[in-house]
This record gives sequence, C-alpha cells and structure tokens, in this order.
Amino acid sequence: MKRTCSGCQQSKPFTAKHFRKANDRKSGLKGICVVCDRKYSARYRTDNREMYRKSGRKWAKSPRGIYCYLNSKGKRVPGIKKCSLEEFIEWYESQELRCVYCGTTQDELANSTDKLNASKTRLTIDQKIARQGYFPENMCLACSRCSMVKSDIFSQEETKEIATKYLVGRT
Repeated sequence: MKRTCSGCQQSKPFTAKHFRKANDRKSGLKGICVVCDRKYSARYRTDNREMYRKSGRKWAKSPRGIYCYLNSKGKRVPGIKKCSLEEFIEWYESQELRCVYCGTTQDELANSTDKLNASKTRLTIDQKIARQGYFPENMCLACSRCSMVKSDIFSQEETKEIATKYLVGRT
C-alpha cells in the first residue's frame, strides 16, 4: 500500500520505514514522510532555539534530569550500584539545597565570587565514598568547588575540615 506524503507530495510505501509512528492516528503512522518530518523538526528547533534552551536548562535542574545524567555516567562504569528514579527523586526532594562541606546554598551559587561555583546553577551530586555508585546512602549535595577538592582523594570528613578552614568565605 502506498501513501502520498503531505510534505513532498511523493508516493511512498506506507510503512514505518518511510512514515513516522503516530499513536493518535488510526493507521498508526503520520501523513508526512520521515525525510520531510526530519526537515520540519530541524527547522522548528532552529526557529525556537531559545525555547529549547530554556526547557533543556529547566529539565537539567530537575530531579529527573539530574538522575538521567548520573545514570548515563554510571553506565560507563560496570558493576556500579545505582538507585531507581523514584528513590532518587525521593532522596533529592528531602535534601536541603546546601553544600554538605562548606554550607553554600544553591541560591548563593549565582552570586558567588568563586569562578568555579559562579558558572554553575545547581549543586552537584557527590559520592561520599568515591566509585561506590549513586545510591541514597552514598550521595550528598556539594558545590562544584568542594566536589572538585574532594575528588576521590579525601574522605567526606576530611573534605568538611578542608572546606571549613580554607573554602568558607570564598563564595
């Protein structure tokens, strides 16, 4: 069975290879071919670039966006323990948005005089014990400076001591 694309007016086989899926259609496929749909989508993204940037930034700051980012990092390291999306969201929403090491709040990051923290819009998720994975008992919120200082060299207690002696007041 063939169908004429409403975009390029070419007759093509009416299959998922040539037409995109559309769950709201009786046939299950869009009336526009894959090539035209790709061009339309690219043009729409170009015309609405700022809207996409804003929604991307908003998503990246959301618990779901942060979880997806951490999950993609964890996929590169086999055998790493991870928590589910629901566990992560529950953990994240129960946290006070403050660095556990130096006490900087997420709102203070934008006005920070520390160049590393000023470039960030949210606190990072730090592993209390490095390379053990992202699960509630091993996660904490940290500013970029403290997270970088801690790295996988210092323990959580050592980083708290360093932050209180040397980093507090840099924000």
